[in-house]
Amino acid sequence: MLSVHDIESLRRSQAMAPLSPSDVTELLETCRQLTVERQQIAAVLADLPESVAALRTALNRLHRLVR
Repeated sequence: MLSVHDIESLRRSQAMAPLSPSDVTELLETCRQLTVERQQIAAVLADLPESVAALRTALNRLHRLVR
């Protein structure tokens, strides 16, 4: 997955010349991965329980998603 630094570097490069097809493909794949991750995180947050034990399980799920 692209880092924030990588994306900023691509942005500066784009100002000087079009991105290569491989850069565009990588950027689109990173966007897809981030979208899937965001949907997964939203689902976990929507299901946050009221009990401490269930909350711990949800937090563990979030931790696994963002590692």
